[in-house]
Amino acid sequence: NAIYVITEDNNGSIWIGTAWNGISILDNKNQTEIIFSDFIGQNPNPVLSIFQNQEYLFLGLDGNGLNIYDKKNDKAQFFDETIVKAKYIQKIIQTKDNNFWFGTFGNGLIKFDLNRKKTTQYLNVFKDENSLSFNDVRDIIEDEHQNLWIATWGGGLNYLDVTTNKFSRFTIPNNNIISLLKDGKKIWMATFGGGLSVFDIETKKVETYSFDEKDSKTISSNNLFSILKDSKGYLWIGTSGEGINRMNLKTREIERFENDENVKYKNITSIEEDDQKNIWFGSKNGIVKYDYSNKTFNTFTGLSGDFHINSSFKDDKGFLYFGGINGVLKFDPRKLNNENLQPKVAIRNFKLFNKEVTVGDQKIIQKNIESVTDITLKHFQNVITFEFSALKFPFSQNCEYAIKMENFEQDWRTIGKDRTATFTNLSPGNYVFKVKSKEVGANWGEEYT
Repeated sequence: NAIYVITEDNNGSIWIGTAWNGISILDNKNQTEIIFSDFIGQNPNPVLSIFQNQEYLFLGLDGNGLNIYDKKNDKAQFFDETIVKAKYIQKIIQTKDNNFWFGTFGNGLIKFDLNRKKTTQYLNVFKDENSLSFNDVRDIIEDEHQNLWIATWGGGLNYLDVTTNKFSRFTIPNNNIISLLKDGKKIWMATFGGGLSVFDIETKKVETYSFDEKDSKTISSNNLFSILKDSKGYLWIGTSGEGINRMNLKTREIERFENDENVKYKNITSIEEDDQKNIWFGSKNGIVKYDYSNKTFNTFTGLSGDFHINSSFKDDKGFLYFGGINGVLKFDPRKLNNENLQPKVAIRNFKLFNKEVTVGDQKIIQKNIESVTDITLKHFQNVITFEFSALKFPFSQNCEYAIKMENFEQDWRTIGKDRTATFTNLSPGNYVFKVKSKEVGANWGEEYT
């Protein structure tokens, strides 16, 4: 609480110098909101599932039951295993009859009456074919008859007739189902280990799309996490470690996007479409946006984090929610932008033979290196190093660099996040060193230092 100095930078951020705890930065352009799983930040838990309606925000937790925020009364309610019959809540939906249904890890399927605080639990019963096939429930969808399709890990696909409370079981080639999508008379299933399957509700037949290393037109992995059908009729597929796939549902043709550095090898854990028809992907290392207008994948500095499988939601106002390690990242995709994607670069240091050259040293530089425009060296002083950094504090670690030594190389050379450039055995002559930066996921600009 001991503040000694406050200043504002060119980006509108407020820098606060404290007595014993260094520098704090208030980013006035912050376009995201963190919702802690306990709503106050004292004891946050990973968030496995998210649901919101006009009155409440539901967060299903990893090991600590269910937390509900009452928006009208500004109150939080906490429900542990003694009330909701589960510690791990992996899916939350509200059905047309205003009941809430939870998919849990190890505790089956649960119907929850919020007003009465009453639960009805559906579990696997040994040798009862009309019971839930497995107690690990990953996804739930309601159909037009107000019955439920249920994805289980280990027990395949289930169907619950809510009138009779009897389950029907459907075995597919791989029974570890992570995500479901109903499309007319078909149920699409993302499985872990068996690729993508589609179940015909009328014929009860299953068709499977699997990875084939010899065929680039197949899905890139059989280990899938998430699926979404967008408004343009494409099926987006999130894989474990092999990025993003997209299927044209009319032709069943598949694109892998395996050459795009922003999604290559990513674990795509969740998928949402915003109101502007852009597609957003939660992953184990941040959030990625696919922009249909320019057909590009982009990342954002403020959307970093480790996000859980199918822990995402879009509310009726168009806000997106992604659940992660400590809570939920919420943002308005209409207002999110990547300002200053190509931050300026400052030269921080100059070295000869790996030794720093200070002001006045051998009369090589006569002022701070950031103000130097010309350096004259002898012919044998031919091992030089430049050190530099992007002017994007505190997020310069999310910047990449490209360098070019004119009269030595013709093209720009990308060097990733490395902030040094060394040149050896340069022939006598005149050279110009250039460096530029961009945030990860952005495109290279024309400006350089």
